[in-house]
Amino acid sequence: MKKIQLLSTCIFFLLICTMQTMAETESIWEKVDDAELEPRELNKESFALMQDFLRDNSSDESEIRQPPMDIPFDYSFDDEIIPPRNAKLLTEIGGISVPATEYAQTMIQKYVTRFSNGYGKKNLIAALDRGEVYRFYIRQELAKRGMPAALEYLPVVESEYRTRATSRSGAQGIWQFMENSVAPFMIKNDWMDERNDPWKSTDAALTKLQENYKMFGDWAIAIAAYNCGAGAMRKFLRENPDKNFWELAELDVMTEETTLYIPKFLAIAEIALHQDDYEVELPELQAESEIYEFDILPVKEAIHLAILASEMRTDYDNLKNLNASLTRFITPPNREYDLRLPAGMKETAEEAIEAIRKKRPSDYSGIRTYKVQDGDSLWGIARRNKCTVEDICFLNNRKEKQILKIGEVLLIP
Repeated sequence: MKKIQLLSTCIFFLLICTMQTMAETESIWEKVDDAELEPRELNKESFALMQDFLRDNSSDESEIRQPPMDIPFDYSFDDEIIPPRNAKLLTEIGGISVPATEYAQTMIQKYVTRFSNGYGKKNLIAALDRGEVYRFYIRQELAKRGMPAALEYLPVVESEYRTRATSRSGAQGIWQFMENSVAPFMIKNDWMDERNDPWKSTDAALTKLQENYKMFGDWAIAIAAYNCGAGAMRKFLRENPDKNFWELAELDVMTEETTLYIPKFLAIAEIALHQDDYEVELPELQAESEIYEFDILPVKEAIHLAILASEMRTDYDNLKNLNASLTRFITPPNREYDLRLPAGMKETAEEAIEAIRKKRPSDYSGIRTYKVQDGDSLWGIARRNKCTVEDICFLNNRKEKQILKIGEVLLIP
């Protein structure tokens, strides 16, 4: 009898909870119905209301997934984005001519609308702020080479000015060079990858763009070829002779990525170069002396930047950013490397390096790498390689008690 009463109580309790939940859910949709929203607004409103309901009825708020706030640039295109009716006629953007055709104007203005509002504007501001350290150098080089000023904003499309940005296809750096495009412009080896060096990669990218322009004689096509490859662009033009970029785009003969690459880039450049027209306030470059000046110190030995920063009493992250090409943040042994330092700190660095030489356990002229295997220990690795645990810890900037991970690569003196 007691079991029957207990079962009846449980069923009654479940019915009450179900009715309460249904009532609260119905209340949510009543709010939405009363709002008389458009379909797109309806989705946002219903999502927000449903979030409130879940938060009130969840014991763990961490289970509620928030919509992403930092949406990266992509190559998708929203046909529902409508450019303003009073949009000005764009004939030239930062030294690059724009035809007065409806197709070209509409494509650019749609992206102008995207990047001057909401998430697009937020990401554009963040990207330009992130690139402040490098933009003055790019601007200076563009002027020196007589290239369009708009190209300062191409890295926004390529990488959002992230120095270690890596695409799904393996392109790296702010200019997104593929590994097979490194030579003859840059160096890539076990110690450095100059694709991640904003200054070296800028020189390489501008040289490549100049070569493309010399080949095609048109900046829109030259820049599009930077995206899809000069060989692919030659094929498009061979199959569609006497066509410019916008005609090729309208014919839909290029990939979607390349088709949208130019209007997106030009829209960003247009907003950045004419902020007042779009009521957008973007990060401005400050005095050049504060932006990119640094000292160069040639070194020919392996020095860990973390150890150097500690000895110099300077910011490690700043030192890493200045030497972003170093894959392990260690200068290469047995070859000269131009170490970048914060302006005015060359003498401090020389003294710090001398102090490091005196502190380190042994000479690090013959450094090699070792991948940690299952069952390895620092003592065993040191014994097999005829060095000390102290040597390995010092060179890899690690503590002796730090746990080894299988597959981890260690530097061995």
